Amino acid sequence: NSLADPMLLMAFVDGRARALIDFDLLHAAPRVDEVVNALLWWADFNDPADRDPLMRAVDTPRRCGLFVEEYGLSRAERSVLVETAQVRRERSWHLMRHNAETLGGGWARMWHDGVGDVIVRGQRYLDTQADAMNRAIGA
Repeated sequence: NSLADPMLLMAFVDGRARALIDFDLLHAAPRVDEVVNALLWWADFNDPADRDPLMRAVDTPRRCGLFVEEYGLSRAERSVLVETAQVRRERSWHLMRHNAETLGGGWARMWHDGVGDVIVRGQRYLDTQADAMNRAIGA
């Protein structure tokens, strides 16, 4: 992951981050899906070995807790956040493989460069962090 993403815009007021505008996959979606998408960048669900060097030491559960608290997710939304992240990770692997096989080009290059393995390691990382993340978000 890169910390610079042209599809995200962070708004600051008096030096404090106050809003995150996410243009990636622009469409109407449940709030919990939007939070999971943002947390992919801000809490980094990848295995630390696969992260940008600046994100390797990030405490994923703590960041999830802070983000969810500020975002104001309901108890019901918090209860499905980690599972939603896990399901999206699984779906991502299948989608990447499908796109690599059917569309080729950049999809195939990413797949052959090991993105599927990165996703699998991220799935394992999420599995090991699930309990801590659920505690941190108050699920």
